[in-house]
Amino acid sequence: MTGPEGASLAVDLLSVPLRALLFVIAIAIARLRSMFAIVMLSGIYSLITATWFVVVDALDVAFTEASVGAGITTVLFLGAMLLTSRRAKAESNTARIVPLLVVIAVGAVLVYASIDLPGFGDPNSPAN
Repeated sequence: MTGPEGASLAVDLLSVPLRALLFVIAIAIARLRSMFAIVMLSGIYSLITATWFVVVDALDVAFTEASVGAGITTVLFLGAMLLTSRRAKAESNTARIVPLLVVIAVGAVLVYASIDLPGFGDPNSPAN
């Protein structure tokens, strides 16, 4: 298969496993308590994100993600980790409710705000 259909299929075949891997790494980062493991997985997450950006032909964003996300940020996190403890403190279940409610509220506001956005490619939108 050649042409646009073949290119779209190739992007989908590469994109889906990369996004699945990103999801698994994000869950692992959220569940871990070892700071070193979290920092290393964050760097891996950034490298896989940069790979996904290459797959979808966003090379400039891929270079930025690889250099800033995987490079500088990982080095800064490792340096900051030297000044802190190696393991995260255990949280009570009640301490987890407030951030969850904040995230849900902000998400609801963003969804509500996006309802009035013009359609993608709308020639009558203010930007055009």
